[in-house]
Amino acid sequence: MLRAGARFARHDVAGSEADLKKAIEVAPQNPLGYSRLGGLRLDQKRNSEAEKLYEQALDRDPNFAEALQGLLSLYLVEKQPAKALARLNQQIARSPNNSTFYLMLARFLSGDGQVQQAEMAAQKAVDLAPNHQEALLLLGQLQAAGGSVDKALATYQRATQENPGDVRPPLLVAQLQESRGEWQKAQQTYQKALQAQPDNPVAANNLAYLMLDHGLNTDVALSLAQTGRRGLPDSPSAADTLGWAYYHKGTYQSAVDLLQEAAKKSPKDANICYHLGLSYQKLGDRARAKTEFERALQITPNPHAAEIRLRLAELNRPG
Repeated sequence: MLRAGARFARHDVAGSEADLKKAIEVAPQNPLGYSRLGGLRLDQKRNSEAEKLYEQALDRDPNFAEALQGLLSLYLVEKQPAKALARLNQQIARSPNNSTFYLMLARFLSGDGQVQQAEMAAQKAVDLAPNHQEALLLLGQLQAAGGSVDKALATYQRATQENPGDVRPPLLVAQLQESRGEWQKAQQTYQKALQAQPDNPVAANNLAYLMLDHGLNTDVALSLAQTGRRGLPDSPSAADTLGWAYYHKGTYQSAVDLLQEAAKKSPKDANICYHLGLSYQKLGDRARAKTEFERALQITPNPHAAEIRLRLAELNRPG
């Protein structure tokens, strides 16, 4: 099995296939060989063979999640979501105490826009395995999406208690707190996340933005924004935050350079257009400032619309 994986990584498909067949010969009741050979066949677009191999794996171990996931991937590639859902439910009926299968069902239903049903499946996954971190996180996200923010916060707090070293739950808590306007609580939660993982780029980026928007220490915000940018070099959000920090420090050309990058990657973000317009205005580039302000007004929702109209009126005045 190990050599098959190594050979496949080196594009030696024939060698990998030979090893997988040998693994099946050596251990015919082990589902792994069948599942991995099914994955190879799926990669080769030999779908009917892949389907048979995945089913052979599940015949040997009805709880073998890798093979079931392979089957679902195959049906989705073939654009047969109904067949994928039916097969997933069939395997759940066969293995009704498998938390991972309910998590797979929750993800499938969530992707299909069935939030309420997905939440029920995620709750079942958690009921079967109370410390299943991925199920807890998905359950919280689905609760929040369904408008049950208090339930989501409680679920994330539980996830934090179950896995205190995982910074994802406090980050999700902080984002919910921000969405409720509880920015001081969000600030404290981001700080706790950074205490656990000082270089976490999401926590650093989000805390920096929050501090800038609420007039807190600009030097600390700039340092945090730089941490976020290092960890998320391709993120328009991180570029925007660092550019916004440079704006607050009065380094307007550096702000423009970063905000231009952010705007190219995320042209429908009203905040980025607004920040870029302000930076151009500080540099005395009235024409570009007007362009960005006008672009920002065309994007909804826009929390800065009233301020932008005032800025445009100022720019349109003679002299």
